[in-house]
Amino acid sequence: MKTVWISEQSFLKMAKIGWIDYNNARLSDNKILGVKLPETRFFYGQRTRKPHMQLHEVTRFINDYNRTKKNQLERA
Repeated sequence: MKTVWISEQSFLKMAKIGWIDYNNARLSDNKILGVKLPETRFFYGQRTRKPHMQLHEVTRFINDYNRTKKNQLERA
């Protein structure tokens, strides 16, 4: 099975998470609403470090995050 990588920016667009929430989660416990964020790896290109994540981990995060968000809204 081939590993598919996506950029951190693409992840934020797919998950519909704001940069501030994401950055705060990375600085504290790596979780948003109790769901662990995907691990990042850095790829180097043209004098920059660009963080990427594995697509299967992103998919898992989005599913868990949406489920948690839905459950939270139902309880309110």
